[in-house]
Amino acid sequence: MLWRALGSIQSGFWIDVGAGHPTEFSVTRAFYDRGWHGVNIEPEPNYATMLRSERPLDINLQVAVAATPGHTTLHRIAGTGLSTMDVKIASHHAASGYAIAQPIDVEVTTLAAVCGQYVTGDIHFLKIDAEGAEREVLLGADFGTYRPWVIVAEATVPGSSEVRIGSFADLLAGADYRQCWFDGLNAFFVAAEHHSDLSRYFQTPPNVFDHFVLAEQVAAVARATSAEHRVAEAANRLGEAQSRIAELEDAWHAGQARIHDLTASYEAQAAELIRVGNEIRNVGSQAQESKAEVRRLLTECQRQQSEIRELVAHAERQTTEIRELVAHAERQATEITQLIADLDALRRSSSWRLTEPLRATARLLGRR
Repeated sequence: MLWRALGSIQSGFWIDVGAGHPTEFSVTRAFYDRGWHGVNIEPEPNYATMLRSERPLDINLQVAVAATPGHTTLHRIAGTGLSTMDVKIASHHAASGYAIAQPIDVEVTTLAAVCGQYVTGDIHFLKIDAEGAEREVLLGADFGTYRPWVIVAEATVPGSSEVRIGSFADLLAGADYRQCWFDGLNAFFVAAEHHSDLSRYFQTPPNVFDHFVLAEQVAAVARATSAEHRVAEAANRLGEAQSRIAELEDAWHAGQARIHDLTASYEAQAAELIRVGNEIRNVGSQAQESKAEVRRLLTECQRQQSEIRELVAHAERQTTEIRELVAHAERQATEITQLIADLDALRRSSSWRLTEPLRATARLLGRR
């Protein structure tokens, strides 16, 4: 809804009270990825750390916001965005089975103070998710000076569908804001001076013409694309290993043929040596010439023996490399099999099947 109304603005600005995780269930992630920036207010230490890491272009404040500055106790609900300053709400979450972390003392500021320090132009939207403290946040605002175009505030009792817009709607009405939408969790208000321009964007719920994509679908597609890339890379590495194995096998066979030829030559030279030796014993007058021939043949035999040893050692090295490459190829084949299985499992998952109508509709619209 916010993107429908404000997506045409370049480099917009927001304030997010109770920003939570920088990506999961984030109202501002899509805007940040498209060049916007803003102020993220999050007192929960783990989420505040993640925001500083993943949102370096934003202003990230690890404080709470209320009607007056000071300090308060944050009751932490481990691993969730449900941490609250209201002990009754924390007790309700504990009774519902949520793990309660150690409460911590946090600094409290006001929305007016934040605006005074960090706002230099338009605030295109203000989002408030304070787990029951929305009225306290609004009491600390100065809507006479700083007027967000759109205000989105959580409007149900934390952890339930019970509507509680009335707990803070009077403050916004008094500041000349008009409610234009309720999505079952959040109430949307537009400043009176922007109502004529923006209210038309809040006439229908999110639908296929908004071309939105569910976050879990984006994650599923990213995982599938990554798996496909890894399969292709592993297949390329396997092909390269198989080519190298073929080259080494050819070289090994050539080396074996050379060893065979040298062995045959060596055996022939040895036979010739024996023959010449016999001639020496039988023909004394030709002894000197025959001895020289013997020395030549001995030298040649020794050279061939040395070459045979080198070729045998080389063949053994090639055999070792072939074994290593075959093992590497087998590992690549195993990795490809696992990646294909992961990809098949992803495509059989419920999230992939549930989002198929959205993808099909998007493809249909894309062809028009």
